[in-house]
Amino acid sequence: MVFKRVFLAFFVLVLCVQATVLSIETIAEYPTEEDTNCTYDCTFHAIVVDEDTVQAMTFDPPGSPNVGSVQLLLSHNDYSGPTGTVTMQIRTDSAGVPSESILADVTRPVSEISWFFPCWFEFDIDPDITLSGSDRYWIVCKSDVQEPNFVGWHVTPYWPGGNPYGDVNDTMCSEDGGDTWDTIMLSDPGFKVFGARTTENTTTTITTDPNVVRGRKVEVNIMVKDSGGYLVQQGDEPAEILLSATDGSFDDDTVELDNGIVTAYWNAPSSTGPETLTAEYLGHSCGSADYSPSDSNTIIQVFGEDRSTVTYLTVVTSDITTNSPVNLTVEVNDVNGNPVS
Repeated sequence: MVFKRVFLAFFVLVLCVQATVLSIETIAEYPTEEDTNCTYDCTFHAIVVDEDTVQAMTFDPPGSPNVGSVQLLLSHNDYSGPTGTVTMQIRTDSAGVPSESILADVTRPVSEISWFFPCWFEFDIDPDITLSGSDRYWIVCKSDVQEPNFVGWHVTPYWPGGNPYGDVNDTMCSEDGGDTWDTIMLSDPGFKVFGARTTENTTTTITTDPNVVRGRKVEVNIMVKDSGGYLVQQGDEPAEILLSATDGSFDDDTVELDNGIVTAYWNAPSSTGPETLTAEYLGHSCGSADYSPSDSNTIIQVFGEDRSTVTYLTVVTSDITTNSPVNLTVEVNDVNGNPVS
């Protein structure tokens, strides 16, 4: 059973597939984007996880973060269709090995793991847990899969870069279900520890001129704020607004917020009367926040042609005497400077 403590060679030319959790604080991870060795080494090497063999990797969190999810670089070898489960636990440290104190325990079906090809496999922690930056923690990977099948936790072996993460005792293996632990020297499995997410309620506001002439274009302003009254911030994913109206049309039915604000343009219909404009914010994520959807509407009155006028009064007579008639010229123009009909 000693072979389970070392590497299994997967002779398949594939690359590490790195799924990305957008806009979440990364508390600890290996490999990072700067670790170029994983592209080759993580593909071809993994440590075994099955009903007898448990693997563990340690990490030291900065500060006192809340942890909301963990990803492990996993695959399985059962081409015929895997059964069983895989479990990720976060445990405290006890004299340099995983303790029996389990802070998080998440189990998922092995059938959801990629066959043979290493991919990031996520374990959501609900409710999230709070860690202390002064302590060491262990990520423990277990499974009830029976030999000859197994779950592979992909690693970077000792060549060419030695022990790339942590210290020489940061990876452990137990072949008796976790009763005793042995060090796997010069090898680190792929893992990512992510911060917890928070849900932020939002308020969407849509404003425009209250009146518009039929057939004209009018500017519409949309603003989205969080529960604290601050504009929602832009993340890696777009923050979209869906626009609709009871009549007339927007230049674009879908627009993207720029740090909480966007300007759109609505074309008034040829008919007159009140029309309702609606802005529906779909929600997005930024940092550790998930912004909730919200919507707003406003009523705009569509009028006929603009009947506003400008009247000019001009004195024609240049010399004026007492009790003499005075000639005046009156000119009435529309808003475009043309004489009214």
